[in-house]
Amino acid sequence: MSLANPKRRPQFNKSVSMVEFDDLASRPTPRWDKVRDHVYSQNKNGIKTLAKQGKRPPLPRSSSMTEFSPDANSQLVIQLYQELKKVSAPSITVETDTSLRVYHRRWYILAMYSLLAGLQAYVWNFWGPIASTSEHAYDWSDSDIAFYANWGPICFIPMVIPLSWLITTKGLRWAILVAAILVAAGSGIRCTYTEPPINKWLVHSGHLLNGLAGPIAKGMGPVVSAVWFPPDQRTTATAIMSGSQWCAIGISFIAGPLVVPETHKKWNVTTDVEQQNTSQINNTNRHDEIVEIERKDILMYLYGCFGFCALLLLVILIYFPAKPPRPPSSTASIDRLNYWTGIKHLIRRRPQFWFVAVLYGYSTGIRDAWSSMLNVNLKAHDISQIDGGWIGFYSAVASWIAGIIIAKFADTFKKRFKLFLITLYLLSTLMYIWLTLTLVNILPASRATLYASVILSSIFIGSTTPLFYESACEIAYPVSEGIANLVLTMQANIASLIFLGVLSIPNIGTVWMNWLLIAAFATTTVSLFFMKETHTRSDIDENKTDISLKHGQQTETHM
Repeated sequence: MSLANPKRRPQFNKSVSMVEFDDLASRPTPRWDKVRDHVYSQNKNGIKTLAKQGKRPPLPRSSSMTEFSPDANSQLVIQLYQELKKVSAPSITVETDTSLRVYHRRWYILAMYSLLAGLQAYVWNFWGPIASTSEHAYDWSDSDIAFYANWGPICFIPMVIPLSWLITTKGLRWAILVAAILVAAGSGIRCTYTEPPINKWLVHSGHLLNGLAGPIAKGMGPVVSAVWFPPDQRTTATAIMSGSQWCAIGISFIAGPLVVPETHKKWNVTTDVEQQNTSQINNTNRHDEIVEIERKDILMYLYGCFGFCALLLLVILIYFPAKPPRPPSSTASIDRLNYWTGIKHLIRRRPQFWFVAVLYGYSTGIRDAWSSMLNVNLKAHDISQIDGGWIGFYSAVASWIAGIIIAKFADTFKKRFKLFLITLYLLSTLMYIWLTLTLVNILPASRATLYASVILSSIFIGSTTPLFYESACEIAYPVSEGIANLVLTMQANIASLIFLGVLSIPNIGTVWMNWLLIAAFATTTVSLFFMKETHTRSDIDENKTDISLKHGQQTETHM
């Protein structure tokens, strides 16, 4: 392509070039000096101020590109790119003429990731819905059930850095494949031996492996939507993927009690006069028979869960591409900041991101941990395992469906995330107040009120997760979506870790869980009024913003 002929000059995407060259400028090399000298000699007549002074153009980080005239600037960047290709900089990609395309296979990618995220959440929540039966069968306690669930946040925190690096550097396929292997291994190891006390350690090992996949299962949905979906479908796609975890948890609340019923309650040893005259040996035999039946039911349930995980691993191994042949949006064609540069940029230059991350983590982490112990919480109020399972199921499915509907509205009204969040959090707080006052008998309690309060609160709060994810991507841009959302979800796991850790304290009870949930949502609702919205990524896709990075800062120029 000749630069001498202005009619043949390609369209210049400023936002791409500025980001990439300033990122490259943070790593100057002698080869860069040679490229700079060459470009200067070719463009000397087009440079105004510096040419008059007889100086060479310095690196972009020490002198803004705006010092050059528009024509010279365009020519300079194009020649820089061509020369940089010769000196090999594989981590830098600049698209000067990219055609966009949306592929139908994006729905397959969404389905595979949603299934993986759902199965990881299913394995994580495996014991909560059958807490009563498993405690009787293996002589476990509520603290044991809480500890199994706690492996999720325990493993999540140390795995954020290595897995965000994997997502950023190796792409979607490798990240998904690693997560699928961990989930399948975690669910499989629990089936190898089911007799106590050895089985308890195998269950811990399985939940540890499953927890290692948590960052990918929870934090990669926005990456998938950014890579495969157009801007007007991103929030909806993120809602489907993030909601799949809640849908799977809801299914576990139904499938668990159906496959593993509370046999010990159905066959409970009576205490009438005749039974009191029966020998203790007969009572012991009856107890052993019940325990054996319960353990067989649990084992079959474990086998079924492992079968689904192994099948999904096989499908992903056969086909799951890292990205589409052509990007679906302008920002999808732009390379994000490299991993460590993105981390530093997020830490030093994004206080608003951390504000949003703490709000999300504080409220969502407590809500997630509270939901995982729903049956334990309701059991203290004489709610059966079956009733608790149906409440959890309806709550999760309704939350998923409502989340998709609200996300569709958010895609239409892209710059109203703050309004959506405040409204949903306010309604959720009111529902949790209603639920708590019912559980402590201040308000009339019934199955209908319990169903209504839990389901409505789940509908409102479940719809906020994709809005938080997409808000974090907008604020953090041009930091990778994988880094931004794994940091976001890490905050939630820290809160869950603390919550479940407190629950492991013997005889602490469950009433405090509900009051803490109210406090978390009330303070988050108030704090959201101070949230500042930014829409950098969306503005670039709409050709409204030109972004350049200089000294680690982001400057916006509206066109």
